[in-house]
Amino acid sequence: MKIYAGNLSYEVTEEDLRQEFVAFGEVTSVSVITDKYSG
Repeated sequence: MKIYAGNLSYEVTEEDLRQEFVAFGEVTSVSVITDKYSG
């Protein structure tokens, strides 16, 4: 399953997201993608 979570703070880390979503099942992969121009 893939989940898109947008409009996140620039302070959010992969570990933050993993901790939030683990309550719904095993998290096998997390990727935080930032804007290539603004970081």
